[in-house]
Amino acid sequence: MAFNIGQTPDTIEVRAKFTDRTGRNQQINGVCKFRTPEDYAAWQDELIDAVKEERTAATNDDLTVAEMIGRRTHDRFTQILDSWESWDLKEPLTEAALRQLHNFAPGAISAMVAAYTAACLEGARGN
Repeated sequence: MAFNIGQTPDTIEVRAKFTDRTGRNQQINGVCKFRTPEDYAAWQDELIDAVKEERTAATNDDLTVAEMIGRRTHDRFTQILDSWESWDLKEPLTEAALRQLHNFAPGAISAMVAAYTAACLEGARGN
């Protein structure tokens, strides 16, 4: 297949690799929205601006550790739900499923975010 500069796909395939709580290596395969590096940066700016607006009333000094972790986790769920269109798990890709996954394998959430970031900024990986 010929490579055509300027022709962008609607979606890209992404692989998130992580270790679960039992120590086993796992992988989640997904289909994600395609974003150019510039589109990705603008999207991140939008997410950051939304978080700043939401949190102007409270400083980190006003929050408990549980609240800070909860907010960070919620932000990551939002990022995944706005970028991943589907995954190869039996459960539908929802916030509830992400929370369950986070409780079973917290590294999976970070791996999903990192895999999408790398795909957007470096290109989809074939490994």
